[in-house]
Amino acid sequence: MISGLNNTPKKIRAGAYEGGTEYPANVQVTVYNNPRKFSLQQWVKQSNQFSVTRDFKSAKIAGQTGVKFQSSGLYENENVAFISPKDSRIIVVSLSKTGNSNNDALYRQAYQQLVNSFMFLK
Repeated sequence: MISGLNNTPKKIRAGAYEGGTEYPANVQVTVYNNPRKFSLQQWVKQSNQFSVTRDFKSAKIAGQTGVKFQSSGLYENENVAFISPKDSRIIVVSLSKTGNSNNDALYRQAYQQLVNSFMFLK
């Protein structure tokens, strides 16, 4: 965890973002069901989780072939998506960028560390 950015973690624990308020820019890991067994790119494009998507590229993460892509919305986002070999759920690691070079550099470091160290337990 990157400390010293701001009080956001305290605010999250205190419930400041509950009720649909969008979280501030961050690094996050989200897991989604894929009952229709879409390919990664198909799933991203049909998902309502991402606004404008672009720049799809193949990526390797945790020994799995995935897809990197950009998305736009409240923030500019870098994402990497891959399928869990255990249960076929889709895992997305996202980096939201604010345009503040200091914060973005710290969050990028956390994002890259997470992507590089991600692994599945057997």
